[in-house]
Amino acid sequence: MATSTKIVAMRPKSPGEKSPLTPELKEFIDRAIVPALVKQCLAEIDLAKRDSDTANSGRHTAAPELRTMRP
Repeated sequence: MATSTKIVAMRPKSPGEKSPLTPELKEFIDRAIVPALVKQCLAEIDLAKRDSDTANSGRHTAAPELRTMRP
């Protein structure tokens, strides 16, 4: 089954154009959503860095579910 992707271009808002977001919603986004997204992004960067450091150190051990039995 083929999937289609729709690309939406963002255009700059003209100075007189009002935002569709209410001030309360903007505040909620700034107070709750943005910090959560930043925290998640930093955690992913940290995990990638640790994975890279471990792989480069030669002491990489696979997760228990990925280990294979050796005779």
